[in-house]
Amino acid sequence: MRVLFFGSDTFSIRALNVLRKNNKGYTFDIVTPEIKKYGRNLDKLSIPSIHTYCEHYELPFATEIDSKVRNKINNCDYDLCCVVSYDALIPNEILSKIPYSLNIHPSLLPKYKGSSPLQYTLLNQDDECGVTLQNLDPFRFDAGRIVTQTMPLKVEDVLAKNLTKLRYMFEGKVKTCAMQRQNADLSFLSIPAENRLYGDVFNVFKNEMGNIGSSLFHEYLNQEMFHTNVYVESKYKKSWARKLQKNVAQINWEKFTRSTILNNFGILKKLYTFKKQYLNKSKKQNFVHSDKTSSFQLKRVILSSLKEFNNPSKIPEALRQAPPGSFAPYDDEILGPRLLIKCLNDEYLVCEELQFESFQVEPAKKWIRNLNKRCNNKETLRNSSEMRFE
Repeated sequence: MRVLFFGSDTFSIRALNVLRKNNKGYTFDIVTPEIKKYGRNLDKLSIPSIHTYCEHYELPFATEIDSKVRNKINNCDYDLCCVVSYDALIPNEILSKIPYSLNIHPSLLPKYKGSSPLQYTLLNQDDECGVTLQNLDPFRFDAGRIVTQTMPLKVEDVLAKNLTKLRYMFEGKVKTCAMQRQNADLSFLSIPAENRLYGDVFNVFKNEMGNIGSSLFHEYLNQEMFHTNVYVESKYKKSWARKLQKNVAQINWEKFTRSTILNNFGILKKLYTFKKQYLNKSKKQNFVHSDKTSSFQLKRVILSSLKEFNNPSKIPEALRQAPPGSFAPYDDEILGPRLLIKCLNDEYLVCEELQFESFQVEPAKKWIRNLNKRCNNKETLRNSSEMRFE
């Protein structure tokens, strides 16, 4: 079996691992996305995880279809085109010269077609998930014929297989699970175990779904399913999981419960809210709002660490009486200064690091100290009504 493999992330690495570890003489060439620059000054690099994997195991790869791969395609030297988490259609001029094609998709298609099925599964707090193997369509994403798919799997069970000191939200309840180490030869890609709280849920889920997908891929190769003309008629309703928009990370303090906020934080890793910045008449400012007494603009505040807070005796009385989204400084005897934030149903969060728009990430103590100046309001820290996110 000669395989042309397209992949990018840790989900696709699990499938590539099947090819690397095979003992049947499979050969394969790897095509990956390019390294991308990002950040305000394009001074940061986004390196696909598969690059790290290939370099670790000394596997050659290309970031485009180079002359070597092109010649093999033209000479019909591939038997299978396998695509996993690769954000581009494979054109018909390639697929027409390769007998078999396959995509490994982490949903029970046609449910959650698109680039973000794992995120939608967790954000919607679905009970079930699964993996589908389908043929490739050269003109549409996730429109191929289904070769096979898993039985519906409990999201709770999938997460429980691969968690270390990690708590996650399921049906509004906090769960804690221990890790069963799998795929030890991929441990160099693992997330550091220290301080794993909520923020790694998505990566854990993606990696475990990758394990499930790789098992299905292994079965596909061993049973030579590529020869079959029998396809699956799925019972699931078609829906879309398109690329997530930025506003999915915004907190709605009047609607979101604490469990919803923590669930979203565990998937997205950062959430944001807004804080009023009052109009400085000496500067020209856009997006100005007005209330009865003043003009202001809303500045984004990114919350980059969130945990639940369950010590009622430490809640200031003014915060108890305030609406959801209100906050107050809190000095923990062990961990130091942090920010308490009120949620619906008299529940509370604690935040250790924040980022005011146009500034760097700061510990809560420094963020609070600079708040009056950044809000153009000397009374922000004295007036409880101003100690509130919008």
